[in-house]
Amino acid sequence: MKVKGLRIAAYLGGVAALSGCVVQHLDYPSSWAQIEKPSVGACPRLAGRFDNESEEGRRLSRLLGQGGTAAVHVAVVQPAEGALEVLLYQSPATPEPAVRTLLSRERGDFDCQSGMLVLKTTGHSSRDGAAVSVETMTISLAMNGDGFLVAEARQGGVGLLLFFVPVGGSFVEWFRFRPASTEAKPEPQPEPVRRQSEPVLGL
Repeated sequence: MKVKGLRIAAYLGGVAALSGCVVQHLDYPSSWAQIEKPSVGACPRLAGRFDNESEEGRRLSRLLGQGGTAAVHVAVVQPAEGALEVLLYQSPATPEPAVRTLLSRERGDFDCQSGMLVLKTTGHSSRDGAAVSVETMTISLAMNGDGFLVAEARQGGVGLLLFFVPVGGSFVEWFRFRPASTEAKPEPQPEPVRRQSEPVLGL
């Protein structure tokens, strides 16, 4: 069963009668190409332009903290080892991005660990009826041998049901984003019109 988004409090509420802790850690899919080794100092090479929606239905722009803007493609630029620029494009043929965001390793926006670029952990608290929770998400990025941008989403949460029953959960999922094609598809060419004087074979 796949749990999408940070809805851990609601999910735990449904399984609290069975367990006080839910753990689902998915391994990197064996059918995917292997993750490339770091090539920009200690950080992985991520530069490229990718489809915003993964094969699993997750949006790269949201994982990168840019969820407020509709985008078809997301481009990643690495001007230096400690910098990462995220560009959102609203059309495949648009030359200029709709949004441009610069992330800095020195500022704490990301770090590079175990061959992956790890974005700053985000978190928030929520309340749903008699349940309260604190939830976090950490996104790690890398490139695989097929040129896909792969993302590991690590989610965790702790909470209280009925304000006194402790519960917790931990989930790890993987997503991959296909390299984007910006080339315009060729328009179908009309078939040539045969003149009346041309012979018709077989007649």
